[in-house]
Amino acid sequence: MFNYRQFLELSLKALYLGYSNDSSKHKISIIKDAGHNLMKMWNYLEPILIEASGSTADKNMVSVVKSYVEQFHQMDKTSFSFRYPITKEMVPVFQDEQRIDLINLKNCVQELSNFFDGMDGLLDDQKRSKEEAEAIIREINAEIEAEFRAEMMKEMRSNYDWDY
Repeated sequence: MFNYRQFLELSLKALYLGYSNDSSKHKISIIKDAGHNLMKMWNYLEPILIEASGSTADKNMVSVVKSYVEQFHQMDKTSFSFRYPITKEMVPVFQDEQRIDLINLKNCVQELSNFFDGMDGLLDDQKRSKEEAEAIIREINAEIEAEFRAEMMKEMRSNYDWDY
């Protein structure tokens, strides 16, 4: 259970770090602020996922994933419960017996993995497309500027007698 939770935490952080438009310094402060809190990290990542989601079905999938994150968070808010059997105060982490359907858990984590892989691909594609569009715009602007300068120089030469 701890490893699945760890996978979830690292997936949230990796997507945020890879695709947030925040500065590197701000990203580091966000990661530090979130710590092991899944919902804090989710709240930073969710707007990025929603913005990338084109269809209503995609946005609905983001909501489904949020419910999975919330469930993991409720079970283990600080990444401690499934790591150690007792607290630092030597109190058992779980007072009552906990039963977990491991097959369902595995399937849910596989769904999460598929979602994160898909979002990584989508976000990467969107990022590359944006970079390509910006490069084309820079190239067009450079051509326009060069053409403008050439026209201005031609006009200046025709307006002034450069022969002394």
